[in-house]
Amino acid sequence: MRTTQKAMYKLHAPAGFTLAFIIVLGTLNNTPGLAQHIGFAALAGLLFFGLFLFMGLASAKPAVPRTLVPIVTRSLLFLITYFIGILQTTNSRSLSLFGQIALLISLFIVFSVVLWSNSAINAFAIISGVFILSTLIIWIAKGMPTRFAGYFENKNSFAPILYCQLFFIAITKETSNTTWTKYLRRIAIIAGLTLILAIEARSVWLALISTLITYTFLTRHAITEIRFRSWYYFTIILLMIGTVVYAFIAQYSAAYILNEYTRQYTGGNLLSGRETVWLPLISTILERPLLGFGSGSSIGNVIQTDLSAHNLYIQTAFQVGFVGLLAFFALLAAIWRLLWHGRSSFAVRLSGAFLIGILTHQMFEVSLTQNNLSIGTLQWLVISVGVSKSLDITILRNSTKWRET
Repeated sequence: MRTTQKAMYKLHAPAGFTLAFIIVLGTLNNTPGLAQHIGFAALAGLLFFGLFLFMGLASAKPAVPRTLVPIVTRSLLFLITYFIGILQTTNSRSLSLFGQIALLISLFIVFSVVLWSNSAINAFAIISGVFILSTLIIWIAKGMPTRFAGYFENKNSFAPILYCQLFFIAITKETSNTTWTKYLRRIAIIAGLTLILAIEARSVWLALISTLITYTFLTRHAITEIRFRSWYYFTIILLMIGTVVYAFIAQYSAAYILNEYTRQYTGGNLLSGRETVWLPLISTILERPLLGFGSGSSIGNVIQTDLSAHNLYIQTAFQVGFVGLLAFFALLAAIWRLLWHGRSSFAVRLSGAFLIGILTHQMFEVSLTQNNLSIGTLQWLVISVGVSKSLDITILRNSTKWRET
């Protein structure tokens, strides 16, 4: 009898509730004082638990479904680039960063291999909905202020959490579509979108727009595999062009005119200060284009700042060069390719759309691999749901073909 590892693990409602609750606790990592330690402990516990499960998974036979092997191997290649980066700059930062990425990828693979049951997704959505609605009540009680950050220190850390939680609420369209859940889902989505608008985190606005455009594209009946794959590469090329253009934009007088319009209609500047960091960083990266300056290298060593690049792609290229950046893109390409096989599922299409939205968000922030683990963990969980559902569809299809032969 042919068996698959995928069929042996399933996430049920209690696990969904627990996971969502830990994620909410993990957001306390973005607050000062004792709460920050609680948030850090919650995230660390979840990530190390994921590593424990991954080690158990690796010792099983077969360890992972065959269709997941390209993702696992490319994950290892990406990790190797950061291991090489440790050899370039051996310090506590490089070791910590390697560990963070290894933990995040382990968690992603574990929750890709398990089957997210409808009850687990519904449970996660309930916690997410309660979080969003309670935050909305607090926002209203405070007089509906702009640039609202809740209990977070930074609004740019708060908005991505809401954005990812909207995924788990929206996905219940497939897992629970009774009359009352339809109304609750709509209320929670409207509440989440209202908060995101109030927060004025424009990187998440762009993520939402790209998510909507991508979902519309993926729901086309005439979409082919070539067009599906091309959409990912088109997005990456567009993000790279956008990064370079934005880095040089301050050198053109028209940018200051656009800046006034942007400030007038969005409440924030087009020239946010990122361009003053990106341009010298791009020049620095070109000095060591292949392997970068090492995973433990600090941007503050080359320019006067104590911040990150606020761009995942520049940050990655600075640390591990274009080799590391290409390895990261190859990993994402393997994930995107697997989603094609589950395209008939609403959950897979929505996860794919959010994946593109997350990549758009990462043009202006760094969280998917480092810096803010509370956001990064939730982002990888969003992606893992699509991979899990796609794997389930692929395995069922293959087992059906096997029985027919």
